[in-house]
Amino acid sequence: LETECDVVDAMEIVMDEMIVLGEAVDPEEGVLGAITYGFEGSKEQKKEYESLQEIANDIEKRMRKLEFDSDDLEDCTNYEIVDKKIKKANIIRRILN
Repeated sequence: LETECDVVDAMEIVMDEMIVLGEAVDPEEGVLGAITYGFEGSKEQKKEYESLQEIANDIEKRMRKLEFDSDDLEDCTNYEIVDKKIKKANIIRRILN
């Protein structure tokens, strides 16, 4: 990861994987259905989520180490999309954490 936009791109890949994992808990209703009906992920899904969370944390640490400014992230073309995915992934934490 060398640029702010590399960070945004990497986070998008991780968030996409988290979202797919969360939606697999309740394929018919999706994440919100799983939360509404109180479903939880399997042990394997929770383990995979933890692994993805560690990768996301590593990306954030790398961003801080390189002293990237969060305002510069907003200049990346897909920042708004990734920001929405991060919010959705945070909701998924409720069923996979």
